[in-house]
Amino acid sequence: MKNCSISKHSIHDWVQDWASLQSDLTLHSFDELESTNTFARNLQDSPKNQLVITKIQTAGRGRGSNTWISPEKDTSLLSSWVFDLDGYLQPILSPLVGLSVYEALHEIRGFSNISLKAPNDIYINQKKVCGILIENQTQGSKTRCVIGIGINVFKSPNIPTAGCLNDFRSEEIDLCVWSAFLIELYRRLKDSVSFAKQSHLTPDQCLKLKRALSSSHPQLDKVLPDGSLVINGKTLTWSDL
Repeated sequence: MKNCSISKHSIHDWVQDWASLQSDLTLHSFDELESTNTFARNLQDSPKNQLVITKIQTAGRGRGSNTWISPEKDTSLLSSWVFDLDGYLQPILSPLVGLSVYEALHEIRGFSNISLKAPNDIYINQKKVCGILIENQTQGSKTRCVIGIGINVFKSPNIPTAGCLNDFRSEEIDLCVWSAFLIELYRRLKDSVSFAKQSHLTPDQCLKLKRALSSSHPQLDKVLPDGSLVINGKTLTWSDL
């Protein structure tokens, strides 16, 4: 049985413990990397899914020319989840991955005001706690999907708009809470990658996305089956935001 009251807050160790129990996952663990996504893009193909984690990133990347600023070492989840698959992934992958992280965080009881902000952020109480960077590489009929997820857990960078999960939970996050989150996150990411070979979201997925986005996008009218958002009567693709 896990000791959930462990006093040492080591996200790196916690993820290693959890990953070692996953029969379909290969872990690549480091004390320091420039970028988990950059490393993940260059991994050898594997019959298993792969996970890259590091205690700190020195050149973390965000969307476009943005950077991901790491807080104190080993206080955040700095990760890239790698899926090698046959076929091609459709644009609905991005909203589905955002929804996956949002819903997995909801499995950690004690939070309120979690919101998904398109195209790649999670906020709690109007503070950014998570950034997502998806990169797909296609060669022939093969696709490598790299999903970079950075979550501030115990510390946040010294930026007014940033926060960390532990700031917004009445009870401290422990090993068992974090393991439960990882179980939900990995399950939902696998489902999202598998479903994203299709071109359209289901009506239920559209409704769930609208609910997740409502706080960050108060003028949102609806989410369309192709993943586009109708905001104030104007249709915007996910990548336009």
